[in-house]
Amino acid sequence: MSTLYRLALRGIETNEGYVGNITRFLNNHTKTYIEENNDEDGLSIYNNLITMFLDFEEMDLDYVRKRHNFDANIRFDIYFFNERYEAGVDLLLKLVSHLGTIGIDYLFAEDTEVFRKEKGVLTISPKRKEYEYYLNEETIRRFLE
Repeated sequence: MSTLYRLALRGIETNEGYVGNITRFLNNHTKTYIEENNDEDGLSIYNNLITMFLDFEEMDLDYVRKRHNFDANIRFDIYFFNERYEAGVDLLLKLVSHLGTIGIDYLFAEDTEVFRKEKGVLTISPKRKEYEYYLNEETIRRFLE
């Protein structure tokens, strides 16, 4: 489970607002800390379930817009730890659900879109129906509906 996932967000005016909301939420569930990257072009959010990377110069928001038709303000790259994959996915889905309640639209993708919520409408990729791995439609709906 070393797949790179991407979480694109829209709804808050500043990058600091996104980072602050995310880290506060994660800290309520598991100890989380932020580390600035050595080149100061981004940061990493770490805890024992999820690692989120934010590179201000390499977010490639144009790609998100062209590939997924989603006009994002910010994009995080996310990794889960293999041995804690299910717990990490659960935490991410709780985070995304929380972000939705404060008016943030989101798109979550691997190589292709997994799910999104825009203008209050949740859309899950048809590829997640009867998907044999944990990040399937049933798991997503359990947290996001």
